[in-house]
Amino acid sequence: MIKKIVAITTLFLLITNVNAQKNDSLDVTTPTNNTTYTISYQQIDTIITNATKLIGIPYKYGGTSRKGFDCSGLMYYLFKDITQLPRTATQQYNATTPINKQQAQRGDLIFFEGRKRNRLIGHVGIITQVLPDSSFFFLHAAVNKGVTIDNTKQPYYAARFLKVSRIATCNQINTPNNNNNTTAQQTIVSQIDTIITIPKYHIVSKNETLHSIANQYNTTVEQLKQLNNLTNNIIKVSQLLVIPQPTQQQDSITTPQNTPH
Repeated sequence: MIKKIVAITTLFLLITNVNAQKNDSLDVTTPTNNTTYTISYQQIDTIITNATKLIGIPYKYGGTSRKGFDCSGLMYYLFKDITQLPRTATQQYNATTPINKQQAQRGDLIFFEGRKRNRLIGHVGIITQVLPDSSFFFLHAAVNKGVTIDNTKQPYYAARFLKVSRIATCNQINTPNNNNNTTAQQTIVSQIDTIITIPKYHIVSKNETLHSIANQYNTTVEQLKQLNNLTNNIIKVSQLLVIPQPTQQQDSITTPQNTPH
């Protein structure tokens, strides 16, 4: 009887030890919502600028390099110098801080249903621009287009939108740690100037032409074709066009809110 009790106790301790080791491993490899990072405007700008240079790289399931990306692999790659995100879209949502859609800023992660339409996270991208109508431009790795930029007003994504989350805390401007207010203000202004160099985008509407869009943005058809790698003047409804930036800041540019990101 005593031998049986000893054997059962030993087995229980072994199982408990194994489970503890599994939990320790999970905690190490999977960040939690309590993990906080501080990201400056300049870092977000750098991430998005680097992301736009990846446009056109093909989709590759499980890919995390310039040879090819899947959606979560692309986010993993973009933020690798700041933090190590988990490898799936669901894990990335669980490792970040959920926020209201109205609070979204560029650099936040945006999540969608997958093709199964089951209200479960199946796709992720990074917000590159917040528009006045509360829609977003976001960069992601799409199965049929590779790394690309789309807009949440497009029917496919509007129907599948789920959530937005933030990797960093709300204290994200890194100003000098001194009493020189002028220097601190100059730093903030410099960071804001960096933000508004992010490219503008235009979604083609019915009956629009390259000529009418060029007139709208005070640019030329040739500039639009060159910037968007177009070989002719044919464009399609819902097509996304990159718009050349003006050489000077314009009043229409929206500056960041008081809550920095």
